Amino acid sequence: MSPKTIDLSPLRKALALLQEALQFWQAQAEGSALKPHLRSAVIQSFEFTYELAVRLLRRVLIERAEAADLGPVNAISRERVADQKGHAQGAKRSRGRAPAMFRNAAHGLFDHNPKGTG
Repeated sequence: MSPKTIDLSPLRKALALLQEALQFWQAQAEGSALKPHLRSAVIQSFEFTYELAVRLLRRVLIERAEAADLGPVNAISRERVADQKGHAQGAKRSRGRAPAMFRNAAHGLFDHNPKGTG
């Protein structure tokens, strides 16, 4: 049984909106009253896009595991199978920290590149 094709159009739309938000932020003059609000919009758009990408990746992995006849896939069995195959090294330790890590990286982008030229 071959894995189903996952529709990536929501992720493509989210990426396009993220790029558009970033362009709006970069187009604003320094000191503009809108610049901080657009910065917040870019960060929020990034967070949404990141979460969507993670959910789609999780869905792909679940469907591939089911297609490979690994049996019913729930959170516990997914982790056990991944641990047995060596695919989840460090995943348990970092759970819940990745979004904050990327959020901090996004904030750092704006802090180190205030004019958006980069």
